[in-house]
Amino acid sequence: MKLSVAALVLATLIAIACGQSEPTPPPSADLGATVVAAVQTALPTQTPTSTPNLQATVEAAVQATAEAQPTPMDTPVPVPTSTPTALMPTNTPVPAPTSAPVPTSTPPATATPQPTHTPSPVPTPTLARMIENLERSLVYIETDTGAGTGFIVDEDGLVVTNAHVVERFDTVAVVLADGSEYDGAVLGIDEIADLAVVKLNAAGKFQSMELGNSDDVRLGDEVIALGFPLSDLIGTELQVTKGIISSKRVYDDGFEELQTDAAINPGNSGGPLVNRDGKVIGVNYAVLDFDTADNVGFAVAINNLKERLDSLMRGEQVLLPTPTPGIWTTYRNDDYGYELDIAPGWHFDEDTDEGDSTFWNEDHTGLIEILTYELGSGWTLEEHAETERDYLEGLAQEESWDVFEITAFQKRQEEGREYYYMAYRWQSSEEYCISNDVARIFLSDFYPSKPYGFVANGGVCEHSLDIYDEQRASMLASFDP
Repeated sequence: MKLSVAALVLATLIAIACGQSEPTPPPSADLGATVVAAVQTALPTQTPTSTPNLQATVEAAVQATAEAQPTPMDTPVPVPTSTPTALMPTNTPVPAPTSAPVPTSTPPATATPQPTHTPSPVPTPTLARMIENLERSLVYIETDTGAGTGFIVDEDGLVVTNAHVVERFDTVAVVLADGSEYDGAVLGIDEIADLAVVKLNAAGKFQSMELGNSDDVRLGDEVIALGFPLSDLIGTELQVTKGIISSKRVYDDGFEELQTDAAINPGNSGGPLVNRDGKVIGVNYAVLDFDTADNVGFAVAINNLKERLDSLMRGEQVLLPTPTPGIWTTYRNDDYGYELDIAPGWHFDEDTDEGDSTFWNEDHTGLIEILTYELGSGWTLEEHAETERDYLEGLAQEESWDVFEITAFQKRQEEGREYYYMAYRWQSSEEYCISNDVARIFLSDFYPSKPYGFVANGGVCEHSLDIYDEQRASMLASFDP
């Protein structure tokens, strides 16, 4: 029979307790045999009656051993080193715990948190990043008479801008955001819709802007205007303004415009009005430049461009009517929202940034002029008319006109529109003819919350009155603010 290590230790302690010195076997001796012999020698001396003494002796031996070793040990050194080693094989289920945590770590992998990132669409990261991307499609356009903005709509270098930016030039200078300069050939213009297409004279591909759908535009939608305004004052750096869609208007001829409170200034013309997705929804073309009208800008709805883009690319031109003998034409001022029919033999002379327009007859004895006035929100039609009358009276007195006489001043109503009718004769000096003038004075309802006023005035030299009086009356009656 084999003795366990514990039995061997106990036998040794018993031998020590019985007064026997611990045998020291020679190097060649069998240690196990020696221990067995020592146990056999000790066992015969144990009798049932001496068991209590044996326990006391063992305790004494243990105490003596403890006193002999200064470092206390609860258990003999061999026992703890062999005990865990012996227990480890019995705990072979250890691989099970290592496989158990694996399932606990898989739930995070299956419970993918990525969906929390999908609600933020990639196309609209930040406003600044969107503008950085759009900037590569913007162009600065310069002619001999002015400058404006355009944007690329085709990778082959097709640029959209306003007709009034390129006017009736055949070529224009175009500068991209990276500073590269190109000549641009004006392909087609539509002066009624105020749109034009320019082709860059360059090989290679360009980044284009995506056109949106203006039918989807809603009041209150956030928009951004991009362009190069006031370049003659502050340079040709890109400028960005932000606002909302304030209004949408569709005219009788189907022309649609978008009104925005995003700041638009001279030089923004032809630039894109984009939505928050970076899609072009309008082409900026006008602003009300009044002290009483803050941030009132207008853009041609992009669907108007889509309808005309193919014809503009083919080089078709739609020009403002040029009067020809026997044919009436119509002048339209989209900046200030009015129209005027022009009789045969009369021609357009000029218009101003302040909204004034002038038209002469062929022998320069007759003049039709549209005057636009800034008014406060509290003005009435009567105040506007009286101010115009008082101004003429004061001017005539101050400059000592040879002739000045007001022959009529009264309020009238035609087709639901109220206006003041004023007729007068005047001659500033003998150098000029005596002019017979008729004026119709209106308040505009184009922007009711901040009204402004018009005076449609027609003057004809009295010696030509028989020839032009009827035409003058018809043109003034056609004025529609």
